[in-house]
Amino acid sequence: WGSAINSSFHGANSLGGLLGASAGGLLLAAGLGVSGCLAIIGALAAALVLAAGLAPSLPGRPHAEAAAPGFVWPSRALLGIGVLCFMAFMIEGAMADWSGLFLITVAGATPAQGASGFAAFSIAMASGRLFGDHVVRAIGGRGTMRLGATLAVFGAAQPHLGAAGFALVGFGLSNVVPVLFSAAARARGTSPSVGVAMVATIGYVGMLAGPPMIGFAAEALGLRLALAIPLAAAAAIAAASLVPHRNISSRPARASR
Repeated sequence: WGSAINSSFHGANSLGGLLGASAGGLLLAAGLGVSGCLAIIGALAAALVLAAGLAPSLPGRPHAEAAAPGFVWPSRALLGIGVLCFMAFMIEGAMADWSGLFLITVAGATPAQGASGFAAFSIAMASGRLFGDHVVRAIGGRGTMRLGATLAVFGAAQPHLGAAGFALVGFGLSNVVPVLFSAAARARGTSPSVGVAMVATIGYVGMLAGPPMIGFAAEALGLRLALAIPLAAAAAIAAASLVPHRNISSRPARASR
């Protein structure tokens, strides 16, 4: 495309998280119960599976990219990007799985109010991503990652702020993953699709592994102290943004093709 557009695509994912958390909170407040919410989710998932099976193939265009082997080890550059993506997704998974429980068990919120933690996180993340491409064009990928990770550190260090703190984490973290995916696509020695696939695979391992790590830490230390794990991850991303990386742009991207 010739311009930063990756954040806008990721914004759709955050909007889905926002709608899900908001709908879940409203249904719980109305007295539906967890079983009823899960039944609705199951019905919607079944409808999507059916729609995907009946839908025609998405339009595409042929390209010159050679067919990649089924499994490829990441290069050192891609591995570094993947580790940062692992930490970013770990923070996102922590917010999804533990923000509500923190508000309920530590801050004393009701189950319906507990949904506000992830809802606030998703609102902020969606907002940041919808405007993130403009930020990347203005200050570059590395500057965007540094600014965002610093905001996420501040939000994660203020759990007493409740939903407001989680919102700050979401806003700060919003454009870190899009910047890292773009960097993976630019990595030398592999095609853009393979580079993004490698980094995404490592990243989603973080989303799966992060919440159990926090759970074990919460069992031993309490949830308030366990949330130091995403705080440390955000601090590591902020520190990494200070180091020049050939695939993470430090210069603004041009605004149009």
